[in-house]
Amino acid sequence: MSRTAQILFAISIAINLFLGGAVTSALIGGFGRPDMGPPGGPMSRSELNPRFIARSVPEEARSEAREVLRTHRGEVRQAFRNARSVRANVLSELKSDTLSEERLAEQLSLSRQADQAVAEKLHSVVAEIIMLLTPEQRRQMMDSIEQRVAERREMWRDRHSKGGWHKKQDE
Repeated sequence: MSRTAQILFAISIAINLFLGGAVTSALIGGFGRPDMGPPGGPMSRSELNPRFIARSVPEEARSEAREVLRTHRGEVRQAFRNARSVRANVLSELKSDTLSEERLAEQLSLSRQADQAVAEKLHSVVAEIIMLLTPEQRRQMMDSIEQRVAERREMWRDRHSKGGWHKKQDE
């Protein structure tokens, strides 16, 4: 492979990593951060976030949901730290003077595995919270989620139909 092709390949990988990180962050990195784009339907983006689920649980089951979050907090944080560390290794590989296609492919594979581990951990926490609920409590939780998503969607439309939230509006 020529030097130009190697450079273009490295640039392509960097762009893909950036976009992959942005998508991954939007999908599973919520943890209390608002969505950046238009909200989707129920259970999309940050709605699958354990904290969002715990806040949507009916009041009588909320303390149990919080206890599940506390129980798994260390594991979730460790999974996020591991994914961040693996992504840093990928970036280091990209900055290396001796870029090895095999080593880069290996690092990218490890990055995908780390991101998958984060998603699996988050989903298992969400499932554990949901399994604590009675059918009626699950219906109440879903009603709460649907209401919150509708409110977010309306807020997003209001912001963007008036030129953006950052612009001062004439009243």
